[in-house]
Parts: sequence; C-alpha cells; structure tokens
Amino acid sequence: MAYWAAVLILGILNRMSSFWLPRRALARYADTEAHADSGPMDPRRTRGPLSQVLHAFRTYLLRLLYGCDVPKRLDLLIISGFGVLCVVICCVGYDGDIRNWHYSSDRTGVLAYACLPFLWLFSGRNNIFLWATNFDIQSFSVFHRQVAWACTILALLHSSHTKPDGSQWNSYPWTVVAISTFDRVVRIARIIYCNLHVCFSDRVISISSSRINYCEGSDLVTIEIQTASPIHAKAGQHYFLYQPITLCGWQNHPFALGAYLPASRHNYMDPSANKKVKLIFYIRPYAGWTQSIRDRCHKANETTPTLLVLEGPYGHAAPVHTFDTVLLIAGGTGIAATLPYMLEHVSRAKASPIHLIWSARQRSIFSAVFTDELRDFLYSDMLSITFFCTDPSMIPSSQPSPTPPNQAPAVTSKEIDSPAPNIHFFPGRPDIHETIQQEAKASGESNTSLAVLCSGPPQMADESRYAVYDAMRGGCTDIQYFEEAFTW
Repeated sequence: MAYWAAVLILGILNRMSSFWLPRRALARYADTEAHADSGPMDPRRTRGPLSQVLHAFRTYLLRLLYGCDVPKRLDLLIISGFGVLCVVICCVGYDGDIRNWHYSSDRTGVLAYACLPFLWLFSGRNNIFLWATNFDIQSFSVFHRQVAWACTILALLHSSHTKPDGSQWNSYPWTVVAISTFDRVVRIARIIYCNLHVCFSDRVISISSSRINYCEGSDLVTIEIQTASPIHAKAGQHYFLYQPITLCGWQNHPFALGAYLPASRHNYMDPSANKKVKLIFYIRPYAGWTQSIRDRCHKANETTPTLLVLEGPYGHAAPVHTFDTVLLIAGGTGIAATLPYMLEHVSRAKASPIHLIWSARQRSIFSAVFTDELRDFLYSDMLSITFFCTDPSMIPSSQPSPTPPNQAPAVTSKEIDSPAPNIHFFPGRPDIHETIQQEAKASGESNTSLAVLCSGPPQMADESRYAVYDAMRGGCTDIQYFEEAFTW
C-alpha cells in the first residue's frame, strides 16, 4: 500500500539525515516538548483525570496498561493513520444504494491482499528496513500486529457474504512467498557464516564450539561460544541460538550479546585463531529451554559442553560514544546489553566518563559476570560502577560509608566492601529518577552532553524514560535516551 511505502520512505530519509547532520543537533530535537513552557497540562501542576491519563501513557511503554501494550508516540500516530485510512477507503465513494455490498466486498478483499506483503515484511528478522530506517524491531512488531488485525478484519468483511469465485486471485500471495523465502535463505546464510569455516589452503573445515556454565549462587547461566568465522562482534547485537541435537532442534531463542573476547590469547602459531571470537551470553533461567539447560548443567556439575548453533548478528549499536558522559542503567541480566558498551567505551583512545548503575537480587552475580577475563577493564579511570543488591540477605554485613558522589541514595547508605575505589556496593534499590536528574543537572552546568542507556525490566525502563523526559522539561537540552528492551 502507498501508505506504508510513504512511511518507509520517510524513515529512510530520516536515517540518511542522521548521517549528514551533527549528532549533537539530533539530540536536541529528540523530544519537541523539551523546550515547551510549563502550562496547565504540566503533570507537576495538576493531578486531574486527564493528567493521570497522560502520565500513564508516558510511563507505560514496556509495561502493560490494563493488559494492553502502549506504543510509542510516533508508532501510535502511524498506526492510527493507517486505521483511519482503511476505514475511509472502505466506507466512502459509493454511488447510490445499489449493490453496495458487492462493491464493499471488492474493496475489502483487495485491501486484505494488499496488506499481506507488509504483514510478512514487518515480521521478518531479516527485514531490510531495520537497517534502512530508524525504526527498531519493537516498532515493526507494533506495525505487524496492526496490519495483521486490519488484514483479518478486512478478510472477514470480504468473505462474510461472498463465496470463492475461482483461482484468479491466487497469484497475489506469491509476493508473500518471495518475502518469506528471502528471510529463510538469509537465516541459513547467517547460520553458515557463524558456525562453519572452510580453509581451502589447509583443507580444514572448522565449526563453532560452545560451553554452558550455571552458577547456582547467582542463578545465572553463562553460554560461551567460540565462533568458527571471524565475526565482527560489537555492542547492541543479539543472536538466535539453536540446539540442533534435540527433539525441537528447529526452535531458536534470541539473546543479547553479553561480552566478546579473542578466542585465543596465547595461540600465536595459528594466526587464524586470533581472528576468531568468543561470544558470551548471560541468561536468567526461567522455564522452557533455559530451564532445560540449567538442569543439564546441574547433572554435569555446573559446566557442560554442548552443541549450539548461532544465527546472527542482528541489531544496532546506540551511538553513546559521541556523548561527553554516558549513564548506563541495568537490571539483573540486563547487564548483558550494557557490558559490550562498557568494553568498547573503555577501549577507545579518548574515552568519556561512563557510569553504570546495576541492580540485581544477588551480590554474587557481579563475580559471575566479571570473571578473570573481564576483570582488568574494571580499573579504568573513566569507569565507575554502583551495584545495588535488592536482597539484603545475600550481602554480608560491613561498616557504613558515605553515599558516593553524584549518586542518589538507596534504601540505605551502608556501603559494602568493594574490590576497587571506583566500584561501590549498596543494599536496596536505586532511585533511578533522582540519579538521572542529578546527572542531567551536572551535564547542564558543565554544558556537556549526556547519554542514558537502560536495559532492564519494563518498570525500570519506563521509569528511566520518564526521568529523561522530565529532565528535558527541566531545561536539560543535550540529553538522549537509548533503550535495550527486555521484550519486543
């Protein structure tokens, strides 16, 4: 349909403009309401019913509001326009009252067929417009669901009073077949690229190897995969994992890339080994496949080698390195999405200050993530980490110490012993809103830019987003919010 074509073209133009315009200028129009004067609709001035509704729509984007998803503002405008367009096309332009049912049936049938290509396009993980536009996979998921609803309703309206009239329409679904085939072919190509490497000079075929470890104290599953090919791993990526030697070997599960290291630091005799990468994934086991691999590690005394097939990479990296200060907020295994940004940021020649706020139930998850291979970069002068343990019973008692600077106080101000001066441990929960407000205030006073990236549960992400919005309304203009959502 021309509507979705126009939306995608505008998205491509916006994507192209992001490379031409300075990134600092882009941050200033991240929210058009940031420079607006406080009016009667300011939530700080009124607590009426309308204000409560607006506040709910601002703070429920990942969380469910009365069992329903609340899309982002731009996504809501796009799908609302699509719905209005479908209603207008189906209801106007009829001449008289004769055979209107026949004409309306034709319209709804044609529209239902027109929705099919976009229905499959928006649902594919190899959707080319994920790279060509600034829409993320969460936005395309919203578009996919709304197009599916429209296609279903139009098909029901079309078929409720008609009967099949031959095979003259059977050629239209071939567009859907082409899109689906392209997606499957690219998936297979990614699987071969990640897991199979053929060295013609040595006549050797190598495949990826993997190992799974479960730490019972932190309830954390760590998957280490040594790739067969020299994959260009970076922050913001996610991969799909298969376990082929099972009854459901075709099933796959997406996980964010937690860390990446050279596969061999000591094998200098084999130059190709130094190009290979070890990918690390951090997973909290719940039910289904993650529970099964946890049980398998239990039987194998916490660590077991297994055959896993990798598909990827997918995703984009947020340009946090272009900001003067970076604030990372992680909840539980959300550290998997923020840790690659820390590794890349610290390794840069001119790194800006980066502050990590990490909240988790167990204190031992810190040691489970920052093993000997990742411990060295913790002592960087540009890095500071504040860890909050939400279960005080998991923390040993220690002497109190003052709250760290530029950090909002937690439930209690007693600091736990830390391995480095730039690492602080506190019991309780962090005050996300106050922390972002203080960072934004410091950024405004020093006339510097601030990037806030959050990866955590829906409530934490919604709270972080609203805190950034509140900071914009407070006068902090050079701040931008990035999100690595737990759910799509």
